[in-house]
Amino acid sequence: MKRYKGLVTLLNWLILLAIPLTTLSPALTPLARAFDSPEALAAYEAQNTPFATPIVDGIVDASYGPPIASDPADAPQGNLPMDLLDLYITDDANYFYFAYTVNVDIAATNWGKYLFYIDTTNDANGATSDAWGRNVVVTDPHKPEFSINTWVDAQPYGTEDIQFWGWNQGTTSWNSLPAITAAALGTGSPSTIEWQVAKADLGNPSTIWVEVYSTGGGGGDNAQDTINEPVNDWNATDWGTQATLLNSSQYPPPPLVIVDGVIDAAYGDPLASDPPDAPQGNLPMDLLDLYVTDDADNYYVAFTVNENFASTNWGKYILYIDTTNDPNGATSDAWGRNVIVADPHKPEFSLNTYVDAQPYGPEDIQFWGWNQGTTSWNSLGAIPAAALGTGVPSIVEWQIAKADLGNPTSIWLEVYSTGGGGGDNAQDTINDPANDWNATNWSSQATLLNSTEYPAPPPPPTGICTSGADHDNNIFWSDLGHNSRDGLYRNPGGPVVTGTDVTLRLRAACGDLTNAQVRVYNDRLNVQTISNLNLVQQEGQYEWWEITLPASELPTVYWYRFIAQDGTATAYYEDEAARNGGWGQTVGESQDNSWQLTHYDPNFHTPDWVKNAVVYQIFTDRFNDGDPTNNTPAGSFFYNETTTIIRSNATDWNTPICDPRDAASDCPGVYSQNFYGGDLQGIINKLDYLETLGVTALYLNPIFESPSNHKYDTTDFSVIDDNFGDLALFQTLVTQAGTRGMSVILDGVFNHTSSDSIYFDRYGRYAEVGACESETSPYREWYYFTDVTPGTGPCVGSDGTPEAATYTSWFGFDSLPKLNANIQAVRDLIWDGGSTSIARFWVEE
Repeated sequence: MKRYKGLVTLLNWLILLAIPLTTLSPALTPLARAFDSPEALAAYEAQNTPFATPIVDGIVDASYGPPIASDPADAPQGNLPMDLLDLYITDDANYFYFAYTVNVDIAATNWGKYLFYIDTTNDANGATSDAWGRNVVVTDPHKPEFSINTWVDAQPYGTEDIQFWGWNQGTTSWNSLPAITAAALGTGSPSTIEWQVAKADLGNPSTIWVEVYSTGGGGGDNAQDTINEPVNDWNATDWGTQATLLNSSQYPPPPLVIVDGVIDAAYGDPLASDPPDAPQGNLPMDLLDLYVTDDADNYYVAFTVNENFASTNWGKYILYIDTTNDPNGATSDAWGRNVIVADPHKPEFSLNTYVDAQPYGPEDIQFWGWNQGTTSWNSLGAIPAAALGTGVPSIVEWQIAKADLGNPTSIWLEVYSTGGGGGDNAQDTINDPANDWNATNWSSQATLLNSTEYPAPPPPPTGICTSGADHDNNIFWSDLGHNSRDGLYRNPGGPVVTGTDVTLRLRAACGDLTNAQVRVYNDRLNVQTISNLNLVQQEGQYEWWEITLPASELPTVYWYRFIAQDGTATAYYEDEAARNGGWGQTVGESQDNSWQLTHYDPNFHTPDWVKNAVVYQIFTDRFNDGDPTNNTPAGSFFYNETTTIIRSNATDWNTPICDPRDAASDCPGVYSQNFYGGDLQGIINKLDYLETLGVTALYLNPIFESPSNHKYDTTDFSVIDDNFGDLALFQTLVTQAGTRGMSVILDGVFNHTSSDSIYFDRYGRYAEVGACESETSPYREWYYFTDVTPGTGPCVGSDGTPEAATYTSWFGFDSLPKLNANIQAVRDLIWDGGSTSIARFWVEE
């Protein structure tokens, strides 16, 4: 499977080794693992795979992103199994993936009936009745062509618990269809129902409209609750009243703004306005309203003119954009207009247009950037989109890539009209807070004083609370909030350079909290701190608590979450289980789902070739068996477990692998020692095939010595596992890949080692004394040990007592003891030791 991965820093989770490279590159997160259980795999995926096809396992993977639609917790008629919360959708080339959450632990209730309507046509066609005979109808244009119906009782849950129906337009009836591809149930509160549906089974639509609803057990019952957009569609007060579903959610979601010369609802109110004043009687000069909105990648700007362009076929307009809020910026106009801008909003960018008639597009716009060093304007490339809307008023609308402006967090704008002469001044402006300029002639120099900030700054606080909250030992859960992607809540956003302070803010109901804290875990130091936030503002519905985290002078990752207190009441505001950032959730007991804040070395640079590489990830044991003689033999040591390896010597490569999740299989519960036989020679044999796919980089999951099939539990970083090959074969792979223009990337896991490693040696299998065997081992300080009651631990205690210490491990799996990255000897082994360090050795190989 091929996926791009997010990059992480050295000694965080992984390290990326590219051959050949001159500098160490950051790690690419692995897509697939084979840890000791499905739960371990899911946990790793949730943290480390931000963009990938989801695993259908009842967990909302990070690849889903935020919910496409939500419904408030409202428990229709007090029935929590009916209370639907969030709907998630994603897709790949062949499948849609659906997941929705229910406000109860289905493992406790063992009950729930849910129907999922899918409309593929966006017209009046579709079902006029329900496949289960429920008292539910759907309004145009989203009558469904398909319905997926499920009765959830208890585990196991799979496709056999689902009915898949297709509407027969000709006979106005439902047809039973073959089973969907995959299904899973995730218990806990909330519980999650997850499905995989082949696009081909829906007719390969490019867009779908969906709504899910809960229902009762009776044939004529109605819908009890729905998940939909944009409003709460239905919440039942009885079982029989016909439910009419009005709103479906579109996937993929419609764009925020369509650049078509129409003011879309996403713009909201004008950012700034200017009264009709027709300078010198020229209506094409008369500017009215300025609209601005944005999404993750673009700004959208629209302004209106008090004239119909279809009649006049004339207008010249200039938009100034300041991105720095300081005295730097243009001291002249790109068109030579007699216009200057006062500090602090001299522009860094100017968009100049001559509007004559349709068609109108980016070719009618000049995009300029100010060159501070030479005090001149540089012509930039075209903006992504532009459109003209005629009528009175007429509309000029543009899409501007944020990257082309340097990805600013705020911008200050002013648009003005001008005449046709090179030395003409500004005739009219749209700005705030006051009418800036309205010309009485063509030549007097126009000094623009006022620019309008976007996003608009918040109004000054009054200090008056209207939330209804009080210091009464009761926390308003729904008002708690923190969005790690919003500069209001975290500033600066994203990863930061070492030495940078970061301000965090927590929102709460105004007048609610008596205290707020943030728990921060420093991944490098393995240290937790809990600090109080300061109450900095109370206004209307909300109050704001704030803290500035001290800068880290060394590269590390802070993991942070919030603790809210109102007297004796405590609640926790944390990232959601998928840990994909953004908004979090309020919980009564901490799940330790923290947001990530990375501090990186400013001298650390990624190679340019990675940015446009076509990366093919290979889980070596599963890819291709090029040399059956090196397959892991049955009975090989595996952490002293009596069940050893499975099917390493199968002759038919295409034989389905044994499924450890199936209790009736030959390998129930056997994950990491379930071998298939792939190796480096198998990769070499497929290089021509990979070249035909256009692959430019091979990303290999770990290939170092290890007892498992996934090799994330390394026993010796300096040796390639003999079941995969040896150093000479690896060098052959690098050479032959290089002749085809491919780089090779190694997945080096330096956060932890195997407990069966030469460094730890829990099972006493190596000549050198490992950290677990003796308190005097040279590797002892490499790990985190804790003394326990003698006889209850796996390792020697700090005073030499046998079985008197335990240790910190990755995610609680005792086969993966965590390395202490603060120990210089560990850092020397991995990178700091010069040419003898592991990472440098493999980079140079």
